[in-house]
Amino acid sequence: MLILLISSCSNSEIDSDLEFRIDILYAHTIQMEDYSTAEQLVIIGLDISFLDSETANTSLIKLQQLEASFGVISKGTYEERLLLLEEMMNQMMEEWALLQ
Repeated sequence: MLILLISSCSNSEIDSDLEFRIDILYAHTIQMEDYSTAEQLVIIGLDISFLDSETANTSLIKLQQLEASFGVISKGTYEERLLLLEEMMNQMMEEWALLQ
């Protein structure tokens, strides 16, 4: 029982490594607007309109905005949610490169 309790506590926190990765993905996603046309963003499945850096003052809000921007509803730990978004960004970047 104690192991389960410890495990659930560690899964409910965003540590500094996850914060850093979320910040990087968030900044990279915002930059996609500068380097892409609206049509390219639609083709790769990215909706930048969900990102609002003025309201994204915590890692959790950034993560939620990223999920909305990528069009996913994630479940799982913060780590699992971020991994899904990172994998999706990798796929989007591959598609985006083909459009150049």
